[in-house]
Amino acid sequence: MNSLSRILVKTFDIIIRPFTSQKQKTSLEKVKTILLIDCGLLGDTVLSFPAVASLRKRFPDATITALINPQFRELWKYNKDVDNFIEYKAPWLVYKHGLRWKDVKEWKTLKKQLQGKFDLAIDFRGDLRGLLFLLYPTKAPLRVSHDYSGKSLLTIAIPYPYKHESENNMAIALALGGKPEPHTYPIGKEESKKAKSFLLEAKKPVLFFPTAGYESKEWSNEKWIQLGKALEKEHTIVFASLPDDKNVAEIKKELASLHFTGNLNEVA
Repeated sequence: MNSLSRILVKTFDIIIRPFTSQKQKTSLEKVKTILLIDCGLLGDTVLSFPAVASLRKRFPDATITALINPQFRELWKYNKDVDNFIEYKAPWLVYKHGLRWKDVKEWKTLKKQLQGKFDLAIDFRGDLRGLLFLLYPTKAPLRVSHDYSGKSLLTIAIPYPYKHESENNMAIALALGGKPEPHTYPIGKEESKKAKSFLLEAKKPVLFFPTAGYESKEWSNEKWIQLGKALEKEHTIVFASLPDDKNVAEIKKELASLHFTGNLNEVA
């Protein structure tokens, strides 16, 4: 967050503070229903799992619902720490996505689905838009996120550690009474079988993941092609991608040999 953004966020907090309630209305020991807002991109999803596991052990009898990005439902498929899922593609997380009336209608429907259903609502990302349009509308007695934006929308604001993102997420779980837990990422038996079979046939596999959530984070296709041509004689090139990934299609055309491609639903 740059200096201008910090100033705008602080100004926003000052303006809305008289109209919001920051008072903690219930105790953590009475929590029976939990909402985890985790509808960010791939990195946000994967790096939240250890904190999710910690929260499950902290609240073993609670019903945990996760609000997730539908693009990454397969990553959540075998996560047994969550009881229910709600899918929502937040328009502000889609690159160059202008606001449409369809987005407004979808948000209004989601708002009704979330409001008044949860004792505790947690937003790992801490983005002001997520706090304003997803967390606060739940009206949960306990609303939790990091303290660097939208503090007036929270009842519990956790100091942001400024560490690795998995540690930042874990800081929320620890502040709520959780403990660090060893964590592995579960996959299904069928996916595991496919992965093992592929690895037996692969020759020094190298994973290419050319597409990020924003173009500013991406390497150019020309550089991926150059790297692929340098590696393909000695290595099996594996592409991980989303089904509509145009970058992969362009890069594949320029490589002489290609052993495996797949989207996130296929690559274990």
